[in-house]
Amino acid sequence: MLLFWVLLSCHPAVEDTGEPGETGETGETGETADTADTGTSCISFQEIVETCEDVVEPVDGGAGEYYASVDLAEADWVDTVHALISVEDGVSYDATWDAFPLTDAREDGTLWDIYSTLPTGKVAYSYDLASDQCGEYSGEGDCYNREHLWPSSWFGGNSPMKSDLHHLFPTDGYVNNRRGNYAFGEVANPLWTSENGSMMGRSDQCDSDYRVFEPIDAFKGDIARVFFYMSIRYRNQDSAWASSGAAEGASLNAWAEEVLLAWHIQDPPDAKEIDRNNAVASIQGNRNPFVDHPEWACLVEDF
Repeated sequence: MLLFWVLLSCHPAVEDTGEPGETGETGETGETADTADTGTSCISFQEIVETCEDVVEPVDGGAGEYYASVDLAEADWVDTVHALISVEDGVSYDATWDAFPLTDAREDGTLWDIYSTLPTGKVAYSYDLASDQCGEYSGEGDCYNREHLWPSSWFGGNSPMKSDLHHLFPTDGYVNNRRGNYAFGEVANPLWTSENGSMMGRSDQCDSDYRVFEPIDAFKGDIARVFFYMSIRYRNQDSAWASSGAAEGASLNAWAEEVLLAWHIQDPPDAKEIDRNNAVASIQGNRNPFVDHPEWACLVEDF
């Protein structure tokens, strides 16, 4: 859990005790937890978000002249970014398996999985990218498959979103199933915890009575910047997208934008994320601007 929470008194939900099934998990984000006025406190990230422009610093992402057409002084600079990153070569969904050795391999050739990897310490299991694809699974460590961080059900499973490598990650199949299509958020009392500490349970954030999935701190910023990319990249292609508790089409709801901005601030881009952005760009032809320019996320009025 993040260290910089701000506790406010508001109308929270009580602990969500409805345990989902271990297979066929759909994780409908629009499903609220049972609620009651308990008078307990909930979490707000507003004070953290308000520091964004003061604390988020540029990084050298290796983008070269890619963003030369973007002028932050122009009122429509976000539209310019949208147009720029909407030009992509893309790959087929079947071909994404072949991309993962370039985008998500550790130095020893095993999979860098945001749902099972521990940046420090001993991991419980690891995957060979060539031989450990799912397949059937009954628990963690059986195999890996493809995870749409922006859930497929939210965008109807359509292309080009389906094979967009900026949000398509190889992850443990069982943990992917447990996440279902829940939004990302902060968990109060986990109903389930993965081997690396990722958690599923009811959100304890103010204005969010949803069951959510919380990754470990080391990958929270990575996930936030994926969501910012998806919101800007597909902002004019979302008319057929389903609504969820976290988004209306490609537009993030206020509570989701707040927690993701807090994660973005507290977990800035690191070498692993920058390398992945460069690898995806070499395959797909477009970049995630919020990895290359994390300071820009502070300037977007609404994702």
